[in-house]
Amino acid sequence: MEIGKKIKARRTELDMTQAQLAEKIHVSRSTISNWEIGRNYPDIQMIVDLSYCLDISIDTLLKGDDVVVTHITNDTRLRKKQAFYIKGLVALLVLILLPLGYYSIINYQKWIDNPKQIKKIEITDTRVNIDFNLPPYLTATGFAIATPSKPKDANTLELYISTSFDYRFQKKDNLSIHLSPNLIPNKVKAVKIKLYDQDKTIATKVR
Repeated sequence: MEIGKKIKARRTELDMTQAQLAEKIHVSRSTISNWEIGRNYPDIQMIVDLSYCLDISIDTLLKGDDVVVTHITNDTRLRKKQAFYIKGLVALLVLILLPLGYYSIINYQKWIDNPKQIKKIEITDTRVNIDFNLPPYLTATGFAIATPSKPKDANTLELYISTSFDYRFQKKDNLSIHLSPNLIPNKVKAVKIKLYDQDKTIATKVR
């Protein structure tokens, strides 16, 4: 007997309508109807659900219906192939994205834009020392000197401070800038730490 006829016979024995069975296994009533008239066949998961709801063994449902057994066998093979291809695609994407992610991390740079990250600024005749309050994953990496926007600021050192991911676990919470005449011709009397590409000061120290 075909599986569709077995489903209908067992459903009738249990005095269950197509709609009631459909609701139990979360399909439409027309799906049940199509199975029972042999228009199409349930997949292996649906067969398991039917076995449970109709209280009939899977062996009994499949016995004697070579078409359904062949259909399930082919469907299982197809699913295995699809799973294999999906796993291969995921592995390929990981191989592609992992180096890109690593490159992004090691080349990540962010200019300090939070005044709370500036802990202390100290000015001497030869150096400017800056201590930071940086998150655990960031380390101070360098600085850029801005050209004073006004002549009266000729003795003011305007800085942008850069940070990066501390992927080497060599966190640096301070910078020491040597005030060489070649780098800074005028005597430094004040230090301003500014937002990059913005005319806004986030920290100031006057000697």
